[in-house]
Amino acid sequence: MQENALKNTGHDKVISLDVTSSQCYQQALADLRPIVHRASDKNDAHVRERHQPITQPELSRREVLRRLLGLPTAGLLGVGSLGLSMGLGGCSSTPLAITPKLSAENAALRALDMAKLAAQAGTFGVGGVLIDNASGRVAHALSNQVMGSLTGDELRGGQIQAFTQDPTAHGETGLVRWYFANAAALQLPPPEQMTIVTTLDPCAMCTGALVATGFNVAVIAEDAYAGINWGGQQNFSAFPEHIRQSLERQFSYLAIESVRAFAGRAQGLYARDSVSAKTARACSNLFTESVQKVRLSSSGAGLNPTQLIDPISLPIDNPARKGWHRAFPDAFSIRLNHYRQPDNALRNYLEKLVQDMPGSRNAVAFIDSFGNLLMASPDRFDSSPIATAFMNLTQAYAKLRFDLMNDPLSRSPAESSFTAPRYGTFVFLHAPDPEDPLTLKDLGAYGSTLEGAIPISSPSHFQFYSPPQKGTVRQLKALIAAMPPFYNQLVNIDPQPVT
Repeated sequence: MQENALKNTGHDKVISLDVTSSQCYQQALADLRPIVHRASDKNDAHVRERHQPITQPELSRREVLRRLLGLPTAGLLGVGSLGLSMGLGGCSSTPLAITPKLSAENAALRALDMAKLAAQAGTFGVGGVLIDNASGRVAHALSNQVMGSLTGDELRGGQIQAFTQDPTAHGETGLVRWYFANAAALQLPPPEQMTIVTTLDPCAMCTGALVATGFNVAVIAEDAYAGINWGGQQNFSAFPEHIRQSLERQFSYLAIESVRAFAGRAQGLYARDSVSAKTARACSNLFTESVQKVRLSSSGAGLNPTQLIDPISLPIDNPARKGWHRAFPDAFSIRLNHYRQPDNALRNYLEKLVQDMPGSRNAVAFIDSFGNLLMASPDRFDSSPIATAFMNLTQAYAKLRFDLMNDPLSRSPAESSFTAPRYGTFVFLHAPDPEDPLTLKDLGAYGSTLEGAIPISSPSHFQFYSPPQKGTVRQLKALIAAMPPFYNQLVNIDPQPVT
Protein backbone atom coordinates (compact mmCIF):
# COMPACT_ATOMS: atom_id res chain seq x y z
CA MET A 1 0.00 0.00 0.00
CA GLN A 2 1.45 3.34 -1.04
CA GLU A 3 2.34 5.74 1.74
CA ASN A 4 2.19 9.15 0.21
CA ALA A 5 3.11 12.78 0.36
CA LEU A 6 3.20 15.05 3.32
CA LYS A 7 1.62 18.16 1.90
CA ASN A 8 1.86 21.76 2.94
CA THR A 9 -1.08 22.04 5.32
CA GLY A 10 -0.73 25.67 6.22
CA HIS A 11 0.07 24.64 9.78
CA ASP A 12 3.79 23.91 9.25
CA LYS A 13 6.01 24.43 6.23
CA VAL A 14 6.87 20.87 5.34
CA ILE A 15 7.99 19.09 2.22
CA SER A 16 5.80 17.33 -0.32
CA LEU A 17 7.48 13.98 -0.66
CA ASP A 18 6.44 10.56 -1.97
CA VAL A 19 8.31 8.36 0.47
CA THR A 20 7.82 5.22 -1.63
CA SER A 21 9.39 6.81 -4.67
CA SER A 22 13.11 6.11 -4.94
CA GLN A 23 13.57 9.27 -6.97
CA CYS A 24 11.90 11.42 -4.33
CA TYR A 25 13.75 9.64 -1.55
CA GLN A 26 17.07 10.28 -3.25
CA GLN A 27 16.08 13.91 -3.81
CA ALA A 28 15.25 14.32 -0.13
CA LEU A 29 18.58 12.85 0.87
CA ALA A 30 20.45 15.04 -1.58
CA ASP A 31 18.68 18.26 -0.68
CA LEU A 32 18.55 17.84 3.07
CA ARG A 33 21.29 19.83 4.75
CA PRO A 34 22.97 18.74 7.96
CA ILE A 35 20.62 19.37 10.85
CA VAL A 36 20.80 19.20 14.59
CA HIS A 37 19.15 16.05 15.85
CA ARG A 38 19.16 13.74 18.79
CA ALA A 39 21.15 10.57 18.48
CA SER A 40 21.57 7.56 20.73
CA ASP A 41 25.18 6.64 21.31
CA LYS A 42 25.58 2.87 21.43
CA ASN A 43 28.29 3.27 24.02
CA ASP A 44 26.46 5.79 26.17
CA ALA A 45 23.02 5.61 27.77
CA HIS A 46 22.28 9.29 27.50
CA VAL A 47 21.03 11.27 24.51
CA ARG A 48 23.11 14.12 23.13
CA GLU A 49 22.80 16.84 20.50
CA ARG A 50 25.16 16.61 17.52
CA HIS A 51 25.52 17.76 13.91
CA GLN A 52 25.56 14.90 11.44
CA PRO A 53 25.01 14.75 7.68
CA ILE A 54 22.42 12.27 6.42
CA THR A 55 23.49 9.26 4.38
CA GLN A 56 21.17 6.74 2.76
CA PRO A 57 22.33 3.51 4.43
CA GLU A 58 21.87 5.06 7.87
CA LEU A 59 18.26 6.22 7.59
CA SER A 60 14.86 4.72 6.86
CA ARG A 61 12.28 6.71 4.93
CA ARG A 62 10.32 7.29 8.14
CA GLU A 63 13.49 8.65 9.75
CA VAL A 64 13.95 11.07 6.85
CA LEU A 65 10.43 12.37 7.43
CA ARG A 66 11.06 12.76 11.14
CA ARG A 67 14.19 14.80 10.55
CA LEU A 68 12.63 16.92 7.84
CA LEU A 69 9.90 17.79 10.31
CA GLY A 70 12.39 18.51 13.07
CA LEU A 71 11.15 15.67 15.28
CA PRO A 72 13.37 13.79 17.74
CA THR A 73 14.79 10.69 16.09
CA ALA A 74 13.67 8.63 19.07
CA GLY A 75 10.20 8.89 17.56
CA LEU A 76 8.35 10.36 20.50
CA LEU A 77 5.70 11.41 18.01
CA GLY A 78 4.99 9.21 15.01
CA VAL A 79 4.22 10.77 11.65
CA GLY A 80 0.63 9.62 11.99
CA SER A 81 0.07 11.69 15.12
CA LEU A 82 0.92 15.02 13.53
CA GLY A 83 -2.48 15.63 12.01
CA LEU A 84 -0.92 16.21 8.56
CA SER A 85 -2.95 15.28 5.50
CA MET A 86 -1.78 12.34 3.43
CA GLY A 87 -2.69 12.16 -0.22
CA LEU A 88 -1.67 11.09 -3.71
CA GLY A 89 1.08 12.96 -5.45
CA GLY A 90 4.62 12.79 -6.68
CA CYS A 91 7.78 14.69 -6.07
CA SER A 92 7.53 18.41 -5.54
CA SER A 93 10.02 21.18 -5.93
CA THR A 94 8.84 22.73 -2.68
CA PRO A 95 11.97 23.95 -0.83
CA LEU A 96 12.96 21.88 2.17
CA ALA A 97 12.15 24.64 4.65
CA ILE A 98 12.10 23.44 8.24
CA THR A 99 10.49 25.71 10.80
CA PRO A 100 12.10 25.00 14.17
CA LYS A 101 9.44 26.75 16.26
CA LEU A 102 5.73 26.01 16.28
CA SER A 103 3.37 28.95 16.22
CA ALA A 104 0.71 29.18 18.91
CA GLU A 105 -1.86 28.05 16.36
CA ASN A 106 0.21 25.02 15.38
CA ALA A 107 0.77 24.07 19.02
CA ALA A 108 -2.96 24.41 19.64
CA LEU A 109 -3.72 22.20 16.64
CA ARG A 110 -1.31 19.53 17.88
CA ALA A 111 -3.01 19.59 21.28
CA LEU A 112 -6.43 19.52 19.60
CA ASP A 113 -5.39 16.43 17.62
CA MET A 114 -4.69 14.67 20.91
CA ALA A 115 -8.03 15.81 22.34
CA LYS A 116 -9.78 14.37 19.29
CA LEU A 117 -8.07 11.03 19.85
CA ALA A 118 -9.32 11.05 23.45
CA ALA A 119 -12.90 11.82 22.41
CA GLN A 120 -12.80 9.10 19.76
CA ALA A 121 -11.65 6.64 22.41
CA GLY A 122 -14.69 7.45 24.56
CA THR A 123 -12.97 9.56 27.21
CA PHE A 124 -12.84 13.29 27.90
CA GLY A 125 -11.70 15.35 24.93
CA VAL A 126 -8.63 17.08 26.35
CA GLY A 127 -5.11 16.99 24.96
CA GLY A 128 -1.76 18.65 25.52
CA VAL A 129 1.74 18.99 24.13
CA LEU A 130 5.00 19.47 26.00
CA ILE A 131 7.24 22.00 24.26
CA ASP A 132 10.90 22.87 24.74
CA ASN A 133 10.86 26.67 25.05
CA ALA A 134 14.31 27.12 23.53
CA SER A 135 13.80 25.06 20.38
CA GLY A 136 10.03 25.28 20.15
CA ARG A 137 9.86 21.59 19.42
CA VAL A 138 7.32 19.13 20.79
CA ALA A 139 8.91 16.70 23.25
CA HIS A 140 5.73 14.69 23.78
CA ALA A 141 2.00 14.83 23.24
CA LEU A 142 -0.67 13.14 25.30
CA SER A 143 -4.44 12.95 25.68
CA ASN A 144 -6.84 12.29 28.51
CA GLN A 145 -7.01 8.55 29.30
CA VAL A 146 -9.37 8.47 32.28
CA MET A 147 -11.97 6.24 30.68
CA GLY A 148 -11.48 2.93 28.92
CA SER A 149 -13.76 0.31 27.42
CA LEU A 150 -14.09 -3.18 28.81
CA THR A 151 -13.68 -6.16 26.52
CA GLY A 152 -17.03 -6.89 24.93
CA ASP A 153 -18.41 -3.46 25.83
CA GLU A 154 -16.59 -1.45 23.17
CA LEU A 155 -19.59 -0.74 20.99
CA ARG A 156 -22.69 -1.70 22.92
CA GLY A 157 -25.65 -0.08 21.18
CA GLY A 158 -23.30 1.55 18.68
CA GLN A 159 -21.52 3.61 21.34
CA ILE A 160 -18.28 3.12 23.24
CA GLN A 161 -19.07 2.09 26.81
CA ALA A 162 -16.87 4.12 29.16
CA PHE A 163 -15.42 2.65 32.36
CA THR A 164 -13.03 4.48 34.66
CA GLN A 165 -9.54 3.04 34.31
CA ASP A 166 -7.54 5.83 35.96
CA PRO A 167 -9.13 9.01 37.38
CA THR A 168 -5.69 10.65 37.50
CA ALA A 169 -4.89 10.09 33.80
CA HIS A 170 -5.58 13.63 32.64
CA GLY A 171 -3.42 14.86 29.77
CA GLU A 172 -1.46 17.45 31.73
CA THR A 173 -0.75 15.16 34.69
CA GLY A 174 0.20 12.46 32.23
CA LEU A 175 2.74 14.78 30.62
CA VAL A 176 4.24 15.55 34.03
CA ARG A 177 4.61 11.83 34.73
CA TRP A 178 6.07 11.21 31.29
CA TYR A 179 8.61 13.99 31.77
CA PHE A 180 10.00 12.63 35.03
CA ALA A 181 10.11 9.11 33.62
CA ASN A 182 12.11 10.24 30.56
CA ALA A 183 13.89 13.50 31.38
CA ALA A 184 17.22 11.96 32.35
CA ALA A 185 17.45 9.57 29.40
CA LEU A 186 16.46 12.25 26.90
CA GLN A 187 18.36 15.05 28.62
CA LEU A 188 15.29 17.26 28.59
CA PRO A 189 15.50 20.82 29.92
CA PRO A 190 14.22 21.49 33.46
CA PRO A 191 10.45 21.99 33.77
CA GLU A 192 10.90 25.76 34.12
CA GLN A 193 12.23 25.80 30.54
CA MET A 194 9.31 23.89 29.08
CA THR A 195 5.67 24.72 28.40
CA ILE A 196 2.61 22.50 28.36
CA VAL A 197 0.03 23.74 25.86
CA THR A 198 -3.37 22.36 26.81
CA THR A 199 -6.72 22.51 25.08
CA LEU A 200 -8.58 23.18 28.34
CA ASP A 201 -7.91 25.15 31.50
CA PRO A 202 -6.36 22.58 33.87
CA CYS A 203 -8.42 21.10 36.68
CA ALA A 204 -7.26 21.38 40.28
CA MET A 205 -5.39 18.08 40.14
CA CYS A 206 -3.41 19.00 37.03
CA THR A 207 -2.84 22.53 38.29
CA GLY A 208 -1.37 21.23 41.55
CA ALA A 209 0.90 18.83 39.66
CA LEU A 210 2.07 21.59 37.31
CA VAL A 211 2.65 24.16 40.04
CA ALA A 212 4.50 21.67 42.25
CA THR A 213 6.87 20.69 39.46
CA GLY A 214 7.43 24.11 37.86
CA PHE A 215 6.13 23.68 34.31
CA ASN A 216 4.89 26.67 32.36
CA VAL A 217 1.34 26.33 31.08
CA ALA A 218 -0.39 27.86 28.05
CA VAL A 219 -4.18 27.45 28.04
CA ILE A 220 -6.49 27.58 25.04
CA ALA A 221 -10.13 27.07 26.13
CA GLU A 222 -11.70 27.98 29.47
CA ASP A 223 -13.61 25.71 31.83
CA ALA A 224 -15.98 27.67 34.06
CA TYR A 225 -16.87 24.67 36.23
CA ALA A 226 -13.66 22.76 36.98
CA GLY A 227 -10.85 24.88 35.47
CA ILE A 228 -8.48 26.62 37.86
CA ASN A 229 -9.30 29.98 36.22
CA TRP A 230 -13.01 29.26 36.54
CA GLY A 231 -13.87 32.92 37.07
CA GLY A 232 -12.30 33.78 33.74
CA GLN A 233 -10.32 36.74 35.12
CA GLN A 234 -7.06 34.96 35.97
CA ASN A 235 -7.60 36.14 39.52
CA PHE A 236 -5.99 33.67 41.90
CA SER A 237 -6.07 35.94 44.95
CA ALA A 238 -8.15 33.50 47.03
CA PHE A 239 -5.41 30.86 46.94
CA PRO A 240 -2.62 30.67 49.54
CA GLU A 241 0.22 33.05 48.70
CA HIS A 242 2.71 30.41 47.54
CA ILE A 243 0.20 28.77 45.21
CA ARG A 244 -1.08 32.14 43.97
CA GLN A 245 2.39 33.37 43.10
CA SER A 246 3.18 30.15 41.26
CA LEU A 247 -0.06 30.35 39.28
CA GLU A 248 0.68 33.94 38.27
CA ARG A 249 4.23 33.03 37.28
CA GLN A 250 3.57 29.75 35.44
CA PHE A 251 0.10 30.03 33.88
CA SER A 252 -0.80 31.99 30.76
CA TYR A 253 -3.95 32.14 28.65
CA LEU A 254 -3.25 32.36 24.95
CA ALA A 255 -4.62 35.25 22.93
CA ILE A 256 -7.57 34.23 20.76
CA GLU A 257 -8.10 36.27 17.64
CA SER A 258 -10.97 38.76 18.08
CA VAL A 259 -11.95 37.12 21.39
CA ARG A 260 -9.41 37.77 24.15
CA ALA A 261 -5.94 39.20 24.68
CA PHE A 262 -3.01 37.22 26.02
CA ALA A 263 -3.04 36.99 29.81
CA GLY A 264 0.04 36.00 31.76
CA ARG A 265 3.72 36.81 32.00
CA ALA A 266 5.15 38.85 29.13
CA GLN A 267 7.95 36.25 28.91
CA GLY A 268 5.47 33.46 28.16
CA LEU A 269 6.27 31.24 25.17
CA TYR A 270 3.39 32.60 23.07
CA ALA A 271 2.92 36.01 24.67
CA ARG A 272 3.08 37.73 21.24
CA ASP A 273 1.19 35.11 19.27
CA SER A 274 -2.44 34.03 19.06
CA VAL A 275 -4.75 31.11 18.36
CA SER A 276 -7.58 31.34 15.85
CA ALA A 277 -11.10 31.63 17.20
CA LYS A 278 -12.01 28.53 15.18
CA THR A 279 -9.36 26.39 16.90
CA ALA A 280 -10.22 27.69 20.38
CA ARG A 281 -13.90 27.05 19.76
CA ALA A 282 -13.11 23.51 18.58
CA CYS A 283 -11.18 22.83 21.80
CA SER A 284 -14.08 24.03 23.94
CA ASN A 285 -16.82 22.29 21.96
CA LEU A 286 -14.96 18.99 21.79
CA PHE A 287 -14.63 18.86 25.57
CA THR A 288 -18.28 19.77 26.17
CA GLU A 289 -19.53 17.17 23.72
CA SER A 290 -17.24 14.46 25.08
CA VAL A 291 -18.39 15.07 28.66
CA GLN A 292 -21.99 14.53 27.63
CA LYS A 293 -21.11 11.33 25.78
CA VAL A 294 -19.12 9.95 28.70
CA ARG A 295 -21.98 10.63 31.09
CA LEU A 296 -24.46 8.88 28.81
CA SER A 297 -22.26 5.86 28.15
CA SER A 298 -20.43 5.40 31.46
CA SER A 299 -20.71 1.93 32.93
CA GLY A 300 -18.20 2.43 35.72
CA ALA A 301 -20.22 4.05 38.50
CA GLY A 302 -20.59 0.71 40.26
CA LEU A 303 -23.34 -0.91 42.28
CA ASN A 304 -24.97 0.66 45.28
CA PRO A 305 -23.76 -0.94 48.56
CA THR A 306 -27.19 -2.49 49.13
CA GLN A 307 -26.57 -4.58 46.00
CA LEU A 308 -23.04 -5.63 46.86
CA ILE A 309 -21.63 -8.88 48.19
CA ASP A 310 -19.05 -8.55 50.97
CA PRO A 311 -15.75 -9.52 49.26
CA ILE A 312 -14.58 -11.27 52.42
CA SER A 313 -17.39 -13.79 51.86
CA LEU A 314 -16.04 -14.78 48.44
CA PRO A 315 -14.14 -18.08 48.37
CA ILE A 316 -10.39 -17.64 48.82
CA ASP A 317 -9.78 -19.04 45.34
CA ASN A 318 -12.37 -16.76 43.71
CA PRO A 319 -10.62 -14.99 40.76
CA ALA A 320 -11.69 -11.52 41.92
CA ARG A 321 -10.62 -12.02 45.53
CA LYS A 322 -7.36 -13.69 44.49
CA GLY A 323 -6.63 -10.90 42.03
CA TRP A 324 -7.25 -8.25 44.63
CA HIS A 325 -5.14 -9.98 47.26
CA ARG A 326 -2.34 -10.52 44.76
CA ALA A 327 -2.23 -6.79 43.97
CA PHE A 328 -2.56 -5.72 47.61
CA PRO A 329 -1.60 -8.49 50.06
CA ASP A 330 -2.83 -6.52 53.09
CA ALA A 331 -6.38 -6.39 51.74
CA PHE A 332 -9.00 -7.49 54.31
CA SER A 333 -6.39 -7.51 57.09
CA ILE A 334 -8.33 -4.79 58.95
CA ARG A 335 -12.11 -4.64 59.31
CA LEU A 336 -13.86 -1.72 60.97
CA ASN A 337 -17.08 -2.08 62.93
CA HIS A 338 -18.42 0.79 60.80
CA TYR A 339 -16.87 1.93 57.55
CA ARG A 340 -17.07 5.59 58.53
CA GLN A 341 -15.56 5.08 62.00
CA PRO A 342 -11.81 4.38 61.63
CA ASP A 343 -10.08 2.81 64.65
CA ASN A 344 -6.60 2.77 66.18
CA ALA A 345 -5.63 -0.40 64.31
CA LEU A 346 -5.96 1.46 61.03
CA ARG A 347 -4.03 4.42 62.37
CA ASN A 348 -1.18 2.17 63.49
CA TYR A 349 -1.15 0.55 60.08
CA LEU A 350 -0.88 3.91 58.28
CA GLU A 351 1.89 5.06 60.61
CA LYS A 352 3.88 1.93 59.77
CA LEU A 353 3.45 2.52 56.04
CA VAL A 354 5.02 5.96 56.45
CA GLN A 355 7.84 4.64 58.63
CA ASP A 356 8.68 1.92 56.13
CA MET A 357 8.82 4.23 53.09
CA PRO A 358 11.80 6.63 53.10
CA GLY A 359 10.77 10.19 52.31
CA SER A 360 7.09 9.53 52.89
CA ARG A 361 5.13 12.11 54.88
CA ASN A 362 1.61 10.73 54.68
CA ALA A 363 -0.44 7.60 54.03
CA VAL A 364 -4.05 7.02 52.97
CA ALA A 365 -6.36 4.01 53.24
CA PHE A 366 -9.56 3.13 51.42
CA ILE A 367 -12.29 1.33 53.36
CA ASP A 368 -15.23 -0.27 51.55
CA SER A 369 -18.84 -0.04 52.75
CA PHE A 370 -18.45 -3.30 54.68
CA GLY A 371 -15.55 -1.89 56.72
CA ASN A 372 -12.82 -3.83 54.89
CA LEU A 373 -9.43 -2.32 54.26
CA LEU A 374 -9.22 -2.71 50.48
CA MET A 375 -6.10 -0.71 49.75
CA ALA A 376 -3.64 1.78 51.23
CA SER A 377 -0.52 3.64 50.15
CA PRO A 378 2.17 5.94 51.52
CA ASP A 379 3.79 8.73 49.52
CA ARG A 380 6.16 7.34 46.89
CA PHE A 381 8.33 10.30 45.96
CA ASP A 382 11.07 7.90 44.91
CA SER A 383 9.05 7.22 41.76
CA SER A 384 7.78 10.74 41.00
CA PRO A 385 7.57 14.13 42.74
CA ILE A 386 3.79 14.01 42.39
CA ALA A 387 3.35 10.43 43.68
CA THR A 388 1.52 11.34 46.88
CA ALA A 389 -0.26 8.74 48.96
CA PHE A 390 -3.73 9.64 47.72
CA MET A 391 -2.63 9.81 44.09
CA ASN A 392 -1.04 6.38 44.32
CA LEU A 393 -4.06 4.90 46.05
CA THR A 394 -6.82 6.17 43.79
CA GLN A 395 -4.86 5.30 40.66
CA ALA A 396 -4.05 1.78 41.87
CA TYR A 397 -7.65 1.16 43.01
CA ALA A 398 -9.14 2.19 39.68
CA LYS A 399 -6.60 0.25 37.62
CA LEU A 400 -7.08 -2.94 39.63
CA ARG A 401 -10.86 -2.69 39.47
CA PHE A 402 -10.69 -2.07 35.72
CA ASP A 403 -8.38 -5.06 35.18
CA LEU A 404 -10.64 -7.40 37.19
CA MET A 405 -13.70 -6.16 35.34
CA ASN A 406 -11.88 -6.65 32.04
CA ASP A 407 -11.14 -10.32 32.75
CA PRO A 408 -14.08 -12.65 31.92
CA LEU A 409 -13.11 -14.96 34.80
CA SER A 410 -13.21 -12.24 37.48
CA ARG A 411 -15.70 -9.79 36.01
CA SER A 412 -18.90 -10.99 37.66
CA PRO A 413 -17.56 -11.31 41.24
CA ALA A 414 -15.58 -8.06 40.84
CA GLU A 415 -18.69 -6.19 39.76
CA SER A 416 -20.61 -7.68 42.71
CA SER A 417 -18.00 -6.87 45.37
CA PHE A 418 -15.84 -3.92 44.31
CA THR A 419 -17.66 -0.72 43.48
CA ALA A 420 -16.89 2.93 42.85
CA PRO A 421 -14.88 4.73 45.57
CA ARG A 422 -17.70 7.15 46.28
CA TYR A 423 -19.35 4.42 48.35
CA GLY A 424 -16.45 3.91 50.77
CA THR A 425 -14.23 6.08 52.98
CA PHE A 426 -10.79 7.60 52.43
CA VAL A 427 -8.78 7.89 55.64
CA PHE A 428 -5.63 10.05 55.77
CA LEU A 429 -3.01 9.74 58.48
CA HIS A 430 -2.52 13.53 58.33
CA ALA A 431 -4.81 16.11 56.80
CA PRO A 432 -3.10 17.54 53.69
CA ASP A 433 -0.93 20.66 54.14
CA PRO A 434 -2.92 23.68 52.84
CA GLU A 435 0.04 25.63 51.44
CA ASP A 436 1.53 22.70 49.54
CA PRO A 437 0.54 22.67 45.83
CA LEU A 438 0.51 18.87 46.07
CA THR A 439 -2.53 19.29 48.31
CA LEU A 440 -4.32 21.17 45.54
CA LYS A 441 -3.42 18.22 43.32
CA ASP A 442 -4.77 15.69 45.82
CA LEU A 443 -7.99 17.58 46.41
CA GLY A 444 -8.45 17.74 42.66
CA ALA A 445 -7.72 14.03 42.29
CA TYR A 446 -10.25 13.34 45.05
CA GLY A 447 -12.88 15.23 43.06
CA SER A 448 -11.98 13.36 39.87
CA THR A 449 -12.19 10.07 41.76
CA LEU A 450 -15.69 10.72 43.04
CA GLU A 451 -16.93 12.05 39.67
CA GLY A 452 -19.85 13.77 41.37
CA ALA A 453 -21.78 14.17 44.59
CA ILE A 454 -21.07 11.84 47.53
CA PRO A 455 -24.11 9.59 48.17
CA ILE A 456 -23.67 9.63 51.97
CA SER A 457 -21.83 12.68 53.28
CA SER A 458 -22.09 12.18 57.03
CA PRO A 459 -19.97 10.89 58.65
CA SER A 460 -17.48 12.32 56.18
CA HIS A 461 -16.20 10.36 53.21
CA PHE A 462 -12.82 12.15 53.68
CA GLN A 463 -11.35 11.69 57.19
CA PHE A 464 -7.97 12.23 58.86
CA TYR A 465 -6.37 11.20 62.14
CA SER A 466 -4.06 14.20 62.64
CA PRO A 467 -4.24 17.84 61.52
CA PRO A 468 -1.93 19.10 58.76
CA GLN A 469 1.77 18.87 59.54
CA LYS A 470 2.01 22.46 58.29
CA GLY A 471 -0.88 24.89 58.47
CA THR A 472 -4.33 24.35 59.93
CA VAL A 473 -7.58 22.63 59.05
CA ARG A 474 -9.17 26.08 58.71
CA GLN A 475 -6.60 26.98 56.06
CA LEU A 476 -7.25 23.67 54.32
CA LYS A 477 -10.96 24.48 54.12
CA ALA A 478 -10.14 27.97 52.83
CA LEU A 479 -8.15 26.34 50.02
CA ILE A 480 -11.15 24.16 49.16
CA ALA A 481 -13.39 27.25 49.15
CA ALA A 482 -11.05 28.89 46.59
CA MET A 483 -11.30 25.93 44.22
CA PRO A 484 -13.67 25.76 41.21
CA PRO A 485 -17.38 24.99 41.80
CA PHE A 486 -17.06 21.35 40.79
CA TYR A 487 -15.06 20.66 43.96
CA ASN A 488 -16.69 22.80 46.62
CA GLN A 489 -20.27 22.63 45.36
CA LEU A 490 -20.91 19.39 43.46
CA VAL A 491 -18.41 17.07 45.16
CA ASN A 492 -18.50 19.22 48.31
CA ILE A 493 -15.08 18.18 49.62
CA ASP A 494 -15.38 18.08 53.40
CA PRO A 495 -12.34 16.74 55.29
CA GLN A 496 -13.19 15.88 58.91
CA PRO A 497 -11.17 14.49 61.82
CA VAL A 498 -11.66 10.90 62.89
CA THR A 499 -13.92 10.86 65.94
